[in-house]
Amino acid sequence: MLAGATLPAMAQSPSQNLPGGAPPAAVEQGADQSYDPIGIRAGAFRVFPKAEVKEEYNDNIFATNRNTQDDFITIVSPSLDVKSDFGTHALNFRTGADVGYYMDHDDENYTDYRIGGDGRLDITRALTATGTADMNWGHEDRSSPDAVNGKEPTEYTKGSVGAGVNYKPGIVSLGFTGNLDKYDYDDAQSSTGATLNNDDRDRNETRESVRVGYQIKREYEAYLRGTLIQVDYDQSVDDNGLNRDNDGYEVAAGMGIDLTNLLVGDVFVGYMSRDYDDRRLQTIDGYSAGVGLTWSPTALTNVRFTASRTINETTTPNAAGYITTAAGVKVTHELRRNITLGASLNYANDDYQGISRKDNTVTGGVDATYKFTRNFYAGLDVSYSTKSSDVVNNDYDQTKAILKLGAQF
Repeated sequence: MLAGATLPAMAQSPSQNLPGGAPPAAVEQGADQSYDPIGIRAGAFRVFPKAEVKEEYNDNIFATNRNTQDDFITIVSPSLDVKSDFGTHALNFRTGADVGYYMDHDDENYTDYRIGGDGRLDITRALTATGTADMNWGHEDRSSPDAVNGKEPTEYTKGSVGAGVNYKPGIVSLGFTGNLDKYDYDDAQSSTGATLNNDDRDRNETRESVRVGYQIKREYEAYLRGTLIQVDYDQSVDDNGLNRDNDGYEVAAGMGIDLTNLLVGDVFVGYMSRDYDDRRLQTIDGYSAGVGLTWSPTALTNVRFTASRTINETTTPNAAGYITTAAGVKVTHELRRNITLGASLNYANDDYQGISRKDNTVTGGVDATYKFTRNFYAGLDVSYSTKSSDVVNNDYDQTKAILKLGAQF
């Protein structure tokens, strides 16, 4: 679940949930750059077009524990990244889509697409400003805990904007960030034609963070971070008559680590709290944590560790929200310059607050990628997930096998 699975479809992996202290995506230290795309020069930018076709077999497409249905899904995924090549500053754009066609269950067909961009303004050597904006039109995975199980998957729109300023004149750094996420879920239709309301899930989530860092040595930076959180639902009450608007905060202390070619990443622990406007929903609080570390025991092998503990929104009746505690490990080994093998194991526990419900999900998988040339590659991914829950008939087992072909320039 940590490595990109949806909860629902827009959820982030733990390494992405380290605001203010997260390292960039880990670089595979052993990867031979002779097989990396170089892009197409366009003035001061490089354009990276990519297209991928996947054929997936899923033995339980509805993520149920009875009357399971299997199917083959063809997924076409074009994308285009435009990256600046300035001496200073940065400006990047991205767009892409995922179009899925089911062989036997065409009601499950989907078209997801996205567009976005980000930039960095280098005001001085010590002062930088950043901004980002993204729009995503997607569908909710059938395994989502809040899925209404309509005749077709629930579609949603997510818009995100963010801005930040970072000042680092020496060994001390100071950063401010602000982010707004807007969720808009479409209503679904039941098998009988009735409308399944999703409007009570529409909301705005706003976060403001302050981060103070201290460079102990070149390889280590200690930091303190404080974050304010506001969640404002479009409807004053949900379908169960509850006002789910809430405010919260998180305070954390962490360490950024950069032992080049050995260990790179971020670790933090803290305390988090959410207080709901409706007194019938209990306050949620407890420790928070995040880990995103990449260890390179050899030049050809990377081991990626992730962990997180976060509070998440839900419209499950009588539950204020749920705390997700998750951990995972991903091993990647470069067998040859153009052959990469991988294996992963992930665990997630969703503990619903205010009701007696806990969901546990374990996912394991293996993958292989073969690069014919710099521009063409093939891959195979196989994964198995199992979920156990206190809710009757909420358990399931699911196996996926994906064969992919891709072209990149």
